[in-house]
Amino acid sequence: MTKSSTGIAKKNNVSLALGTFDGIHSAHIKVLNEALKNADYPIVITFNNTPKNILNKKEEEKLTVLGEKEKMLKKMGFKQIVSLNFDKVKNIEPLDFLNLLTEKYNPKKICCGFNYRFGKNAKGDITFLKDFCNRKNIEFCYINKVVINNKTVSSSYIRELINSGNVKEAKNFLGRYFSFEEKIVHGDKRGRTIGFPTINQIYPAELVKPKFGVYKSNTYILGKKYKSVTNLGIRPTFKSDKILAETYIFDFKNSVYGRKAKVELTDFIRSEKKFNNLEELKEAILKDKNSAKK
Repeated sequence: MTKSSTGIAKKNNVSLALGTFDGIHSAHIKVLNEALKNADYPIVITFNNTPKNILNKKEEEKLTVLGEKEKMLKKMGFKQIVSLNFDKVKNIEPLDFLNLLTEKYNPKKICCGFNYRFGKNAKGDITFLKDFCNRKNIEFCYINKVVINNKTVSSSYIRELINSGNVKEAKNFLGRYFSFEEKIVHGDKRGRTIGFPTINQIYPAELVKPKFGVYKSNTYILGKKYKSVTNLGIRPTFKSDKILAETYIFDFKNSVYGRKAKVELTDFIRSEKKFNNLEELKEAILKDKNSAKK
């Protein structure tokens, strides 16, 4: 087992939150909040990769990058985040896995979601875990499925919403706007020639891909939040071989190359489109800006 934060867990009133927590969406938050209740030393036991990715030998797009996930968990109040290497623990029998956790951390409480599975061939489930906790006199809590608009909250459904550009609906399930945070790089500076200078970011390869197009957005930079419009895609007018995020920030004129900016996509405006010339592009950006300001 490897851990992403240093230090040995204290032995008084430890609680464990068990789960992949790949998107830290609204259902995950309920599990995590239960683990935080009345705990002196709450710990998250998670994975450095999604088990599905390894078992299916297919890389599933993430809702949050690993560093952002850890940052969010620490902000919630978790003292320690233990990121297990799934390859190293996937063949441990369920009982052995739980014995390892309890011997190492001596928890007073263990929390998970209704569909949590663990151990070799995913033989362990919440019934197995509940029986184990009863025998060890450990408080056990689990969160049942969370339903919003007649849909069960799940990472796969949230990915579908984002893939289709429905970031507004995705917010209801994520519990926050879908976002990414990357360094600002030099672009071709074409935007400033038509009066719309943008900050340019290379979109993170491991993140779920929103539908290419123009989005209403919020940009966090230099400690402030700004309203903005973001074009995400491969720029059919001036083709790019990478997915780029080009964000025009309202009322912002600072030079910020090399800094990081966080961009939240709040609503879909239109699909990505190829323009015949710069004048057409300028008119479209002006229209997008006005649409976003409404």
